[in-house]
Amino acid sequence: MRPDEKIIKKLSEEMGIPRPVITHIISHQFNYVRQSMEDGLLDNILLHNFGTFKVKKQRIDALIRSLIRKIRNGTIDKEEGKAEIRKLWTARKKK
Repeated sequence: MRPDEKIIKKLSEEMGIPRPVITHIISHQFNYVRQSMEDGLLDNILLHNFGTFKVKKQRIDALIRSLIRKIRNGTIDKEEGKAEIRKLWTARKKK
């Protein structure tokens, strides 16, 4: 049994809430963080008792390079790619 499954089992037994509900609650927290970082131009997010989640400049640079490759390969539309690169570049300047 993985450590997170042990926590889910313990919470489920203590609270009397079904495991799928506990799993949804836990995963929702991290999905929210990911979505907030995507929507908010990759701002830092503080979760009490977990720490600060932030994106490093190197990761932003890697994402930009990846988008450029996709544009060159024709995997994504050029205008759509440019818009994403502009968003990432703006976020990079904020760091």
